[in-house]
Amino acid sequence: MGSYTNKEGKGIPLLNGPTEFGYSHPAPTQFTNQPKKLSVQGDLLFCVRGSTTGRMNFSDQVYAIGRGLGAIRGKNSYSTRYVKYLIDFYLDRMLALCTGSTFPNLSRSDLENFLIRTPDPKQANDIAGVLSAIDDKIENNLAMNQTLEEMAMALYKHWFVDFGPFQDGEFVDSELGPIPKGWEVKGILEVADLLSGGTPKTRVSEYWGGNLNWVSAKDIGNEGTIYISETEKKISYLGLNNSSAKILPENTVIVVARGSVGKFGIISSPMAMNQSCYGLYSTSEFSQGTIYLIISNLIEEFKRKSYGSVFDTITTSTFKTTSVIYPQEKIIFYFNQIVDPLFKMIRSKVTENIMLSDLRDTLLPKLISGEVRLKEFREEVESAL
Repeated sequence: MGSYTNKEGKGIPLLNGPTEFGYSHPAPTQFTNQPKKLSVQGDLLFCVRGSTTGRMNFSDQVYAIGRGLGAIRGKNSYSTRYVKYLIDFYLDRMLALCTGSTFPNLSRSDLENFLIRTPDPKQANDIAGVLSAIDDKIENNLAMNQTLEEMAMALYKHWFVDFGPFQDGEFVDSELGPIPKGWEVKGILEVADLLSGGTPKTRVSEYWGGNLNWVSAKDIGNEGTIYISETEKKISYLGLNNSSAKILPENTVIVVARGSVGKFGIISSPMAMNQSCYGLYSTSEFSQGTIYLIISNLIEEFKRKSYGSVFDTITTSTFKTTSVIYPQEKIIFYFNQIVDPLFKMIRSKVTENIMLSDLRDTLLPKLISGEVRLKEFREEVESAL
């Protein structure tokens, strides 16, 4: 960190790239008292350097921006929102202009000289209004899911960390400290199976590009959701049958064991995974939602136990030496009854966002290119929102 930057909130929030980008707006972690360039509220923040060239966010306040970012503002009555969707449409052609042998670089002149075809401002802004409404709905769903997850986690800590509902009862000592009388301490592998994954041979093309989602660390925590619905890479049944990869049951909790230790999520449908992840599936009264909350509560412990000279790693031994509190079954049943509907709601919003994203991605090129007119899709969009 330079001498003019800090993380104590002194000065103007600073962005050097997309690290702090969210779905629409950044969540800044650095600040500076000596800004060189500024974006204002409503500007489009556009990455112009490196492997993330083309990533975008909107400026929700004044930001100091580094060399890796440009601030773009609509003009001549075209809204900045419309400019964003224009860039989405033309992005592949823009990236083809990138120069730089090590890091791609889009220059100001590249952007200023890039020719586009566009309708009149009113029609353009109407298009942006419809696409923005879809993006706003997606963002609202993400915010709601974050709240639901926080509610579930708060309930878990209240019941099983702070023992809030059980304070009037008797407590006994255990290896994890005082616990309500009648509760037990069990190894986590006594309450859930540990599932492993594998990777088909990469040199055999027939093993790849099939219909089976294949989870790696890259697929976890994307788009701000705990559920993994799609994966970057897919394998074929031939690849599955000729490797140690296996199909994991729906709702298996996936934990990254190598490299990005600390990332975890839930698969929303049966999927395979690579050998750098573990899966956990309940063999006890705990529901899969509760298993997710248990892992969430343990993840800092896993990170402390990780080791490795090149990559942080956790192994089966990490899980074998990890214990959890196991209440009476009727208490687990009541807890599942409370939190499982929260996970059901989260998953519902994830599914809705997939549908909305597909609708937006279908509409965007057709509307921007002028292939279809907005009124042809207005009813479909209104029903989706």
